Amino acid sequence: MLEKEQQTERYCFVVRHGERADLAKKHLQVIRNEVDPPLTEMGLEQAVETGLFLRKYLQEVEKEIGKKFDSVVLESSPFIRTMTTAAQIAKPLGLNKVKINYRFSER
Repeated sequence: MLEKEQQTERYCFVVRHGERADLAKKHLQVIRNEVDPPLTEMGLEQAVETGLFLRKYLQEVEKEIGKKFDSVVLESSPFIRTMTTAAQIAKPLGLNKVKINYRFSER
């Protein structure tokens, strides 16, 4: 078993995008892009709340383990709704970039 100093703390969170405009009742007649629809206002709020939650959670973990994380990496699939969600999550985390991963997609 590794000593405490040699252990590396790693966390992986999988987050789905915020509310899609094409599936929101009040937008059904307006949004016709079923392939890559944008987020609704609620979807944007959901993304911001997720970023705030993750920031708080990571701060609590850092306090518990007694050190800051070396890095936080945020990846997104290449869809408008997912990149918008990721961008809103990145803000409270103080991240200035989101890695676009083209292997993340729907099949």
